[in-house]
Amino acid sequence: MRALLMLVLLLPAWPACAGTSLEDPSAVWRDRAHALHLDEAPQWRRLLHIPPGATRSEIAAPAFFLSAPDTPSARTELDAALAAWFAPAALPADADPRCRFPARLRWLQEQLALPAATDAPACPALRAWQREAQAQSVSMVMISGYFGNPASSFGHTLLKISGVADSPDARPLDPSLNFGADVPDDEPDVLYVLKGVFGGYEARFSAAPHEQRERRYARTEFRDLWEYELALDEAQRQRITDHLWELRSARFPYHFFDDNCAYRHGQIINVGLQRDLIPRPRLWFSPAELFERLAGARNDGHALVARIRFVPSSQRLLYARFAALEPSLARRVNALLDEPQADPDPALRDLPEADRGAVLDTLLAYYAYRLDGLDDDAAPADPAQLAARERARRAYAALPGHDDAGFAAAELPPPTAGTAPMLGALGAQHDGDRTRVELRYAPYFQDLVGRHIDDSHELRVFDAIARADDAGLRLDQLDFIGLRNLRPAPGIAGENRLSWQARAGLRRSAPDRGGDARGRLRAQAEAGAGQALHGPAGSLAYAMLDLTSTPGETPLAAGALAGLLGGGAAWRVHLQWSGQYDLRREDWRSRVEAQLRLSVARQLELRGAWQRAAERSAFSLTLARYW
Repeated sequence: MRALLMLVLLLPAWPACAGTSLEDPSAVWRDRAHALHLDEAPQWRRLLHIPPGATRSEIAAPAFFLSAPDTPSARTELDAALAAWFAPAALPADADPRCRFPARLRWLQEQLALPAATDAPACPALRAWQREAQAQSVSMVMISGYFGNPASSFGHTLLKISGVADSPDARPLDPSLNFGADVPDDEPDVLYVLKGVFGGYEARFSAAPHEQRERRYARTEFRDLWEYELALDEAQRQRITDHLWELRSARFPYHFFDDNCAYRHGQIINVGLQRDLIPRPRLWFSPAELFERLAGARNDGHALVARIRFVPSSQRLLYARFAALEPSLARRVNALLDEPQADPDPALRDLPEADRGAVLDTLLAYYAYRLDGLDDDAAPADPAQLAARERARRAYAALPGHDDAGFAAAELPPPTAGTAPMLGALGAQHDGDRTRVELRYAPYFQDLVGRHIDDSHELRVFDAIARADDAGLRLDQLDFIGLRNLRPAPGIAGENRLSWQARAGLRRSAPDRGGDARGRLRAQAEAGAGQALHGPAGSLAYAMLDLTSTPGETPLAAGALAGLLGGGAAWRVHLQWSGQYDLRREDWRSRVEAQLRLSVARQLELRGAWQRAAERSAFSLTLARYW
């Protein structure tokens, strides 16, 4: 009787006590997660793209969040995810949070040992993605710089997911993830640059077959690619592919210098590794810096980068084939290119079979270079070239037993074989009257003298030189941008490539022109164009016509310059003569310069420079460090 009375008295209170477990089964797990401070865990914040020290996610898309879209936080998202784990399956199934956010819920399950969901959805779209992106390996792909697009001048990155290991048949289906800004097709170039630098675009990840992207970059834009395969275990690869699925609806702010493809791809690697290998950039983060960090990292005691695969552009393949020809065979190729209507079969019958094959291989490489890379916006292919390619194919098919499998273009060293992108230097300059301490810094520095993978390109950003003496510290140079593209003509008919240079920034004028003993810091812009050619032992010579404008001093000066480069990884020398005619003062001035670089270590070098101008000479010696 007493027990019955107690039961009657407790029945009204039962729903209040039991509501936690029956009405909200996630409550006990939420309390446990709060006690463990899982909302503050670095991996949970990585999954939500909340940078260290911040309270809000970098993603603004409401569909990326389960909690209130206006004020999502790490805590509210944690609570919403736990509630979703125990919720009835949503309809349609792909809308269920367990289908939309597999990486988040898998992590929570691992941290809390959550019980199996009683009403788990089927998730057909997620399962299809997991089959498509069943990663046997994950690679970061570095794409060489492309001066045809300001946003690609520093290179570009892709994240490639490879399926069945060692299966060539699977390669066309391997997806790769691109990160890029959503730019209207009719956006003016000036507005594109301003928005890219200062903000105004949203950016997102997009998936496509990697072979399509490789074809576009290598055959349309003639850019080389390096695939850095990462040594990740199965769990790390799973975290990456699951998180990429979560980012389908995500929209990020885009800034060219930091919120770019390199940083965002680095964040995906952070999620896979569950550590911040790629930190939040303060001012600047380039693709080169991403790959420097990957190349120097370790994962579970071994190097993070397992292997590097080089993919040459169609242009590089053509030039390599042409350079490998004997001079007489190179002339045969050019004769057929000059007369595309000629049939190569009878024209080459006097040659031995191996030589005929070499000529036809080069012709087909030329037409692949000219025709295979045409994109949808390009002008229609030249019918004469299309017909010439078909004749070359027929002649090639008639060769009995010719095998071209042994030819391979020389591999270009990977970007991480050269120096890192950022430069700092300390030294001294002596000009005959005094000696000054010289300081130099550039967040991105690749010049013709340095140890870089491509010694015919120069790209310098915010390259600053300051000097100090008894009169104090002064800024003598600040080049906002410096570009030089030396493209030697390969000797192929119709391939007369233009070399060019451009520079804009601040330069201190000579004392006798500036009106005071120290000279004045003035705005200056320079542009030139000409030709370059390869010489013996890897040397490179060039000559250009040049225009320079220095407002307030020399509105316009016209001139010419010529230079010679030589050396290799251990050392390199650069000699240059330049002359300019000041149109306002009607006088001619010339300058002779010499630079020598000696590599002390991969990221450390000694530089010497000498110049003579206006009957004055200056010599400098600096120790430069890259990182």
